[in-house]
Amino acid sequence: MLKLNIRKIELIIISLEKNNKFKANYGEFDERELLLVKLYTEEGLVGWGSCPTLGPFYSGETIGSAVYLIKNQISLRIIGKEITSIEEYHGLMGDIRGNKFALASVELGLWDLFAQKEQKPLYEYLGGEKNEVECGYSLGMIKESTELVLDKIKEVHNKGYRRIKLKITPGWDVKIVDEVRSYFPGISLMVDCNGGYKLDDMEIFKELDKYNLDMIEQPFYYKDLYEHSILQKKIDTPVCLDESIESFQDMRTAVELESCKIVNIKPYRVGGLYPAIQINNLCRDNNIPVWAGSMHESGIGRAFNIALATLPNFSFPADIVQTNESFKEDIINSESFLFKNGITTLNRTSGLGVKINNELLEKHKKETIIID
Repeated sequence: MLKLNIRKIELIIISLEKNNKFKANYGEFDERELLLVKLYTEEGLVGWGSCPTLGPFYSGETIGSAVYLIKNQISLRIIGKEITSIEEYHGLMGDIRGNKFALASVELGLWDLFAQKEQKPLYEYLGGEKNEVECGYSLGMIKESTELVLDKIKEVHNKGYRRIKLKITPGWDVKIVDEVRSYFPGISLMVDCNGGYKLDDMEIFKELDKYNLDMIEQPFYYKDLYEHSILQKKIDTPVCLDESIESFQDMRTAVELESCKIVNIKPYRVGGLYPAIQINNLCRDNNIPVWAGSMHESGIGRAFNIALATLPNFSFPADIVQTNESFKEDIINSESFLFKNGITTLNRTSGLGVKINNELLEKHKKETIIID
C-alpha cells in the first residue's frame, strides 16, 4: 500500500504577465496572480499543486481565502499524518463546505506525489489511455474591431489549434459569430457566455442555433440548472455546463433535468481530480461527452488539465495553449510539453512531468508561506 507522510507545505504566490489583456463576462486582466502549493514528504519527495482562483467573481474564493483555509484547516489534518489514498484525503476534508479551489490545490499535490511513488506519469496513474491531447484556443472579447478578431483566429488556426472558443456577452454575440462563421465556414467553433444571459434572451440562442456551433457554454446563472434544461430543449446546439457543475451532486441533478449535452470539467472548480473523475464517469454512463477547461493557469496548473484530458470520454479539444502563448514568461521550461499542429504530447516522467524553471519562479514570486 502506498503511503505519504507530509512534513511541510510551502505556499508560493506568483504574478505572471499575460501576453494580451483577457476579457470575459467576469472581468478583464492583463496580469495573473496565482497560488502554488508545494508538498514535502518525510522521505524527500516534492509534489506541486495549483490554485488558480479568479477571485470572488468566478468561484467565490480568493488567494487570501485559500491561504487561510490551507493554513488553518487542511494543513492541520494532513501534516504529520499518514495518507494512504486520495479518497482518504477527501474523507478528512469532508466537513468543509465550498472552498473547492483550496481543497483541489492540495489534492493535486498529493496526486503528483502518489504518481511519483508509483513511478508512473500522472496521466497514466489516473487511468489515461493516450499521451496526446488535442488543443483548443479560448479567445477573450476583442471589441475594438471585427478585423482584430478575425486576424487572431487566423493566427491560432494556422498554428493548428483544433477548436476556437469565442467569449460573448449581450450586444457582442450574434453579429460577431456571423462574421467569424462567414470568414471561417469550416472551423470547429463554440461560444462561451460565462453566465451572462437570461432565459428572456431565448431569441439570441435561436439565432446562434443557425451557425453550426459545437456548443454554447454556460449561458445562464451558475446555480440555475432548471433554466438551462429549458434552453436545451428549445435549441439544437448542445448546451455545455461549466460553472454550474461544482460537484458530483450538481452533475447528477443536471443529468436528471437534461440541462446539457456536454460538460466542461475543471479540477479546481470541483475540488480536485478525484471528483473530476467521478463526474466524468457519471457523464460517460449517461452518454454526455466532456472536455477539459482552463483557468489561465501557469504551466503547473495546465499540466493537471492535460493529464485529466487523457481519460476516456474527454471528447473535445481541451483549453490548452503552448507555454509561451498565454504569458510573457511562465515558470516551467517549454520542453515540459511538446506542442505540434494543435496536439500536446505528454512526456513519460513520473508524477506531474513538468520541469520548474527556478530562476523564473524566483523572478515572479511575490510571497512565500511555510507551514510545518
